[in-house]
Amino acid sequence: RAGVHRELLAGARRPPDARVEIPSLRRVEAELAPWIALPPVAGAVAASAACAGEDALLACTAQVEARALGYVGLAIAHAEVAAEVVLEDGAPRGSARVGATGLSYGAQRVDRLDVTAAGDAQALDVDVRAAADRSWGHVVATIEPGATTRIGLDRVDLLYRPRTGVGGRRTAHRGLRVALLHPSAVTIGGGDVGIDDLRLAVNRGVVAVDGRIGASADADVAIEHVDLADLGVLALPVRLAGRLDARVGVHGRLTSPDVALIADATE
Repeated sequence: RAGVHRELLAGARRPPDARVEIPSLRRVEAELAPWIALPPVAGAVAASAACAGEDALLACTAQVEARALGYVGLAIAHAEVAAEVVLEDGAPRGSARVGATGLSYGAQRVDRLDVTAAGDAQALDVDVRAAADRSWGHVVATIEPGATTRIGLDRVDLLYRPRTGVGGRRTAHRGLRVALLHPSAVTIGGGDVGIDDLRLAVNRGVVAVDGRIGASADADVAIEHVDLADLGVLALPVRLAGRLDARVGVHGRLTSPDVALIADATE
């Protein structure tokens, strides 16, 4: 069911308030099937929105709540979205918050996901946090869209530990921890990806990347003191052991690049 409220006061226009509730998306799909082919979506959704102000300065809020959502192989037990947007002389700025629990896609599962974003058309600050059993991640970035989009990385902190070990038992492995050592930036545009002095701690080792990759490349990669056994949590088809130090340089066109490699692997 849906309701829309709108009033005209003394010739002045008041922006509308709207509320929509859909107790069963699957039922809506079935009812509209003779006329419209909708994607196979299941679940319930409730939404509301309201605006206040004039054309020069218009403030709007919106809330969406969804339960038991299902689409193809994706399932979400519960999700909430809240957004606040201000249009000032046509220029938008605002913030949004997304919280979801019980996300799954095939065998992959995320217990909780929280995303906050705030900014305007020039720059958007984003904070993403996720948790899945004993694994978690936290990313803080600033996105500056344009012909060349810049993603400023302020924080990357990820820990991956498998749910189970051999025979379904929990493993005591410390897991794989990846953390940003200092702020960095990635630029995307014109078919090129630029990476500005990205340094990641990988457990007790370091992986560093700097340069540009596209139709041609000018990039350097450094691997310092990475314990190969730590990669065992990724369920690779081969067993790795020892410590790796390496320097790789890739330059020239990707169809025929010049590659320089210096590596040292020890037990």
